[in-house]
Amino acid sequence: MGDSLRFFPHRHAGLMLGFILCMGLLICLESSGDPDVITGVSEVMNEVGIWPFAEARAIHLGIESGVSNSGSKPLLTALAVSTFHFFGHGISTLLIFSAIPFMLCIFTVAYYLSWRRGSIYGLLVAAWMALQPSFVAWSSVPSTIPLAAFICLLLVLNAGRAYRWAPWISLLLGGVATWGLSPLVMVALPACWIEGVRRELPEKLKVGGWSLSLAFLCTLLGLSFLGGDLQTLCRGISGVSGEMETGSFVSFLAVEPGSFLLLLLALVAGFRKTEPGLRPLTAMIVTGSVPWLIAGELHLFPLIVLFPSALLLIVDTFADRSRVKVLEVSNSGKGMREALYVFIFALLLGGGVMSSLVHSPKIVWFGSVLLGASIVGLLVAVRSGFDRSTAAWVGLLTLFCLLLPVNLNRIAHTTDRWEIARNELDRLIPQGEPISGKYAHALVLDSDRTAFKTSKHLNLEVTDENSARGLQLETYRLFDKSILLQRREGAARSLFEIAVFQHQMGDHSESRKTLSEILKKDPKCSPAWELLALLLQEGGIEDMAAECYFFALQGDPWRVRSHQQLALLYADQGFFREALYHLSRSEHQKYVQFPFGESISSTPNRR
Repeated sequence: MGDSLRFFPHRHAGLMLGFILCMGLLICLESSGDPDVITGVSEVMNEVGIWPFAEARAIHLGIESGVSNSGSKPLLTALAVSTFHFFGHGISTLLIFSAIPFMLCIFTVAYYLSWRRGSIYGLLVAAWMALQPSFVAWSSVPSTIPLAAFICLLLVLNAGRAYRWAPWISLLLGGVATWGLSPLVMVALPACWIEGVRRELPEKLKVGGWSLSLAFLCTLLGLSFLGGDLQTLCRGISGVSGEMETGSFVSFLAVEPGSFLLLLLALVAGFRKTEPGLRPLTAMIVTGSVPWLIAGELHLFPLIVLFPSALLLIVDTFADRSRVKVLEVSNSGKGMREALYVFIFALLLGGGVMSSLVHSPKIVWFGSVLLGASIVGLLVAVRSGFDRSTAAWVGLLTLFCLLLPVNLNRIAHTTDRWEIARNELDRLIPQGEPISGKYAHALVLDSDRTAFKTSKHLNLEVTDENSARGLQLETYRLFDKSILLQRREGAARSLFEIAVFQHQMGDHSESRKTLSEILKKDPKCSPAWELLALLLQEGGIEDMAAECYFFALQGDPWRVRSHQQLALLYADQGFFREALYHLSRSEHQKYVQFPFGESISSTPNRR
């Protein structure tokens, strides 16, 4: 055991990398619930995770895609169709396109750093990549982000090879990937072009990283001074569609301040000595992020595709002794070791505190800041001559103490509203009838129902709460938004629609009979239980109404209205502990208009 610890990680590098890969995959799959709100995944879920696969789903099922063909990606569609034929269509199959590229990103950065700097650095960057909260959140749902990040990483690494035509080959392959897989790969093309042009110039005309960066910065500032549209330039460089509104995107500094500080230090330190192999990678990070910074919109999306490349650059920069000047441990006395021990206990304490907090932006921000300081301290300690075996254990302990609690918090607070909404759709409307709306494709992923992004000829639509009209069937809380399922016009066709229509017309007795018929056939229909509870509550039968609300929560524990009304009923009866419990389950949700009839005030307003 002593020899194993002393020669770690050189003797067991492969075993440790396998463990890290398995841990990353487990965390990625266990948190595959609703898209994360804190990191902004929910804001662009349609654009990066649902609509890109709509054409492949349509080809597989033999139906219409319901999205514009102008944004289709032929290579992604062909790959998705083949995957659907083998595994079947559904959200579980779509997770393949995010989980596998996520694992390939971890393996690639680990292999490259192990080859350049040694196995210790490869393992550290692999563990950091596997536990990085923001990138894991984007990889735990159906998304093309990990695929685009992996392709960008491969392109810039290939462009940095000594072979003369390597940048032009990367440029050509990047253009094909942008056309056929994901427009977000566009961010790597300027760096490949710059590297290719630089290699064709005479030796006297080749300039360094600082000169290129300052020239690029002056060009952007000049465009801004002359009134140029920097946002359009940013969208073009990053491959972001002009239809996407970036005003609601999550700020990079609000989620990853530590990573931003580390990246800034790595860029500044990296310009002290040019690394030919990483020159295109550095150029991609600069050309992809500086325009957004000058435009005043440094968002996590679309910069999330730069994360694997940024982590590789950070670790490689701080691993280079010529760019990080530090004292040797042997000349530092015992103070270095004592400070490191205090540092370890501080990390353990910080990890314990974070593991006891709820999943919130504050804990993610706090963890990112601590991680930034920790990575700098660990890398400097290794380069200063500290025993690599000890530093490896301290590094892994640091990553586990700081990042594992954040990921476990997200897993513990992951909801499954999206899955419940998809499963309940066939209970509310006739099977096979198409629906329209921005979030229609999100509700039909696991079925063979046709969905359209926009359609004026369909009566069933999924829309926001401000566009309510017609027969309102259900209110969803998806992607941090209130979404209504409604029939704009036409006669009610399903039993549930008939029950809602009867209630709106004031025929409560017939509505209760229809709901009883529904519940006899399907006792797990939560919307039917909730509507029946409302009818009983309006009739003054509060005891039975409370039981019906309780049954509604058995199939869907996230129904805000049921929690609010149970809190009201329990408070009226003097059961304040139960009322506070249900109030706590709904207090973090925005107030939603009750879809059946007149709105009832929430408990906080009544009290």
